[in-house]
Amino acid sequence: MLNSNTIDYLKKQYEKLYTDTANVFRYSKTTTTAGATRTGVSSNPTIANMKCRISQKELNSPIQSQTQTENNISYEIKLFCSPDIDIKTGDRIEVTRNGKAIKTYEAGEPFPYLTHQEMLLYRLDRA
Repeated sequence: MLNSNTIDYLKKQYEKLYTDTANVFRYSKTTTTAGATRTGVSSNPTIANMKCRISQKELNSPIQSQTQTENNISYEIKLFCSPDIDIKTGDRIEVTRNGKAIKTYEAGEPFPYLTHQEMLLYRLDRA
């Protein structure tokens, strides 16, 4: 088993790879002025400017999945971040790279390791 100094050292090495940032928006309940309760994604980030890294892997050739009515985009996007950050399945994640927002994604189930955590991200828009 790794001791805490080794784990801290390895976490810092992973953090050097986090060149992206993200804002995490969580579903919450709100009450309207009429007194109704609604569930929706908060407009204020639950976690702001989180250091992270996204990675993309192509699954299908765009030519093979394109139809006359739809341009299906199929690739796997994975988010890497600190295991100390509380991301929940279904959170909305807006990733920024080089000062530009890339896309807004929905978080899959986080898979934590001692040094980092990984999760699949799902696109919320269509091409």
